[in-house]
Amino acid sequence: MCKSCGSTTNYYAKGVCIQCYNAEYWLEHPRPKQIITYCVYDADTLVYVGRTDDWLQRKKEHRSATQWWSDTFLVISMDHPTYGDSLVAEAILIRDNQPRYNAAGVTR
Repeated sequence: MCKSCGSTTNYYAKGVCIQCYNAEYWLEHPRPKQIITYCVYDADTLVYVGRTDDWLQRKKEHRSATQWWSDTFLVISMDHPTYGDSLVAEAILIRDNQPRYNAAGVTR
């Protein structure tokens, strides 16, 4: 189990998962661009959590590459002061909510 977030997948040699290991490095570094973490809902259920520095491009990718995108109703985004903050936010949201369409970081 990750010492940082409690995840039981994606271990790294130092006892933390790769997402938390990367986040620790980036916590002190300023973000390269505006990074957002976004939550996608269908009706009232969180179905996907993601992170991007180019929302318009990412939205196009979801639209063309996923069957579920057309069934979504609401997207909520959060801006973060550092890249590390965005990694931590994404990892915690995925761990705590287990969104249906996230593959990484989800244990079922």
